[in-house]
Amino acid sequence: MSGIEETAAIVAIVGTVASVAGTVVSAAAQQSAADYNAKIAAQNAMIARNNAEFNAQQQQRSARIKIGAAEANYGASGITAEGSPLDVLESSARNSRSIGRRLSTKAISARPDTPTSQI
Repeated sequence: MSGIEETAAIVAIVGTVASVAGTVVSAAAQQSAADYNAKIAAQNAMIARNNAEFNAQQQQRSARIKIGAAEANYGASGITAEGSPLDVLESSARNSRSIGRRLSTKAISARPDTPTSQI
């Protein structure tokens, strides 16, 4: 083999080694990005669950305040808690529980594969 052929073979080997090294580095960077994205998705899911739980608690608190105010108003006006006034209060309580369950379900259903926001 001549010197030129040997040089060409060495250059080809060096090129192949560089190509393999570049592929390995690229794969490592892709894995690192995927790990980071998974971590952010999990954090976003936790935030979504916390927000939904907070909203459910706020809704339940607000409903209790409104029902209590209605009961106080009924009492102040001399209306007894029976018949239509009782039906209204029970309906309000049922609606409040229904909304609270929907908000709680939303909190539970928040999953780690929720799309991430831009950082």
